Formats: sequence, structure tokens, C-alpha cells
Amino acid sequence: MERNTLQKNVIYDTVISMDHPSADEVCKTVRKKYPSISRATVFRVLSGLSDKGKIQKIHIADTADRYDFTLGEHSHVVCRKCGKVADVAREGFEEIRKPAENLSGFLIESFTVTYSGLCPECSRD
Repeated sequence: MERNTLQKNVIYDTVISMDHPSADEVCKTVRKKYPSISRATVFRVLSGLSDKGKIQKIHIADTADRYDFTLGEHSHVVCRKCGKVADVAREGFEEIRKPAENLSGFLIESFTVTYSGLCPECSRD
């Protein structure tokens, strides 16, 4: 039981120390300090933390899922060149939700917005 808690804590701490990491990136970082931890354990713990609402799993088309410790309502922007992911404050939920409800007839409870563009480093190239 203690080992499981240690692994969860190490993996969680790793996620919050990184900027929107993939599971593989978390695994590589964790293994630098704890080389015996398995890839399956990292993936299982990330899934469990996400399911319990401790971290957010971000689905981004054509790339590996990422993990985010920011749980409040927000969107993401993805660099189309290097793949960097950043948070974008989400304002105007009602201005987006109401027209979509009117057009679809659905009661919309949540939505995801992912912007695409070039990060500051890639836009200088």
C-alpha cells in the first residue's frame, strides 16, 4: 500500500512540475529518479488520477494525450510546429454555449476548445 501511495505521489508531483506532459514524458522523468517504475504503472496511475479529477487528461488530435494539473475551466493552444501546449483562459462560456444549444437542441454541460498556431519560439523561426 505504501509503495502505491509513493508511486502516485511521485507521478502526481511530476505532472505538476511539467508543462502539459504526455504519459511517456512523465514516465521518462519519473524513471530518472525511480528507474524501477514500470511504464504500465505510470499509465495506470495517470489514468486513475484523471478519473478521480486530480489532473485533467487533454485529448489533442494527431498527438499523444497530455496531462494538466490546472482543473478550472480553461482551453488550450497547441503549436502546430513543435507541439507545445499552453493554457488559455476561457471566458464567455454562455456566449458560446447558448447558440450551440439553440442550434443543436442539446443541453450543453461542457465543451472543449483547442486553438492551433505557432508558439513564440516557432514563430521567430
